[in-house]
Amino acid sequence: MIRTLRALFLGRLLREKLLLVGFVLIGVLLWASSFSNRTALLWRTQRATTTVLKEQQLWINNKPAIDRAAQKTADSLKPELTLDGLRLVAEVGELASKGGLHATSGATTKEGSGQFTINTVEFSVAGAEWDALKKFYHALQQRAPYIAVKELALNAQAGRESLPSLRVRVSSFEVSR
Repeated sequence: MIRTLRALFLGRLLREKLLLVGFVLIGVLLWASSFSNRTALLWRTQRATTTVLKEQQLWINNKPAIDRAAQKTADSLKPELTLDGLRLVAEVGELASKGGLHATSGATTKEGSGQFTINTVEFSVAGAEWDALKKFYHALQQRAPYIAVKELALNAQAGRESLPSLRVRVSSFEVSR
């Protein structure tokens, strides 16, 4: 077969030989480009997988310490202090009113199932004094880990920069009894 191809090639004119060599070179370049792209993808995937495996090995190696810390934390939690959606709204509303704020709340969302449920609600306070907002935030922090601040946004109102508005998203977990 090689003899046949050689004879076919040698029997061509010089310009045809050059064109055939050019086409073969273009094919080889396209193949090499594709091969290098696949090789680079393979190396990136290999490095990413190695990183993930090292992280997983770190978690596995620290499993006893993680289990002890989780058990210690679980033992310190009191299920009667966990809040469902309604109690979360009431508790945060009470903390706001104690601080002299008028907070409006949005709808409560629930996530999770089984033993734990995460309840999340968003509160808005418009045109409040800075000290009252700070007091409200510290009151929320004192209720940790039963109430957690997930997101907090403080905005100045046009013309009333000294009275900022606050939007805070808080969450609590509920232990099924």
